[in-house]
Amino acid sequence: FCATTSFVMAALGTKISFAYWASAINGNLSNNNGTVNTGFWDRYTTGTAISTCANLKSFLQTSTSATYHLTTNLSFPSTTLTNSSKTFSGTFYGNGFTISDISITNGRVGLFYNLSGATIQNLILDNIAVGASSTYYRVNNYTGILAGRINGANTIIQKVRIYHSSAYSRNSYGVGAIAGYVTKSATITNVMLQDITLDTTSSSSGGLVGRINGAFMDISDIYVEGTMKSTQGSGGLIGTVD
Repeated sequence: FCATTSFVMAALGTKISFAYWASAINGNLSNNNGTVNTGFWDRYTTGTAISTCANLKSFLQTSTSATYHLTTNLSFPSTTLTNSSKTFSGTFYGNGFTISDISITNGRVGLFYNLSGATIQNLILDNIAVGASSTYYRVNNYTGILAGRINGANTIIQKVRIYHSSAYSRNSYGVGAIAGYVTKSATITNVMLQDITLDTTSSSSGGLVGRINGAFMDISDIYVEGTMKSTQGSGGLIGTVD
């Protein structure tokens, strides 16, 4: 089953400070005519358009370095993504649209499997569940809501929102909302995580990244609200740094 949904992006925008969302501020308190025009998500039409659930499923299950952009909100609760290691090293513009209602229960480690020198921006994820639940952990590997692993240098994640989502693992490689395991340099900026659950029966649970191993990371403008759980090495942003 696949459905397109109509989210009110203005409502989502109200969760973020004016620093990110104000496109124009006119007037001041002294003349009582100050106005604020709310900003909009950047929109790109570069590369291949993703407008259906079939398009998205094919994209997520292909190793590619191409450029893609979303054209609408996509919800597909009955879709199964294959548990095969694919690497994305291209550019994905979410354009402020939402991917929602995906439950991954076959051992796949995240929406994306591996990111290597990729750029992902202007994307909203809502109600994404990776690894079933705390009563039945299906993933025995690094696990992330957005991506299982960042294993290629110069990956950029920016202007990403993840709401009401979870990831469960039973392996010490790490579990995080953006990525479970990072081994190469990455920049993560302007990210909001709200109502997130990250749980592992082993170590390394972090709100943003579960485990960083020998990688340089540039992290800024992050908001995290949720629950992180592990046997050791839990953190609001990073679980473990090796």
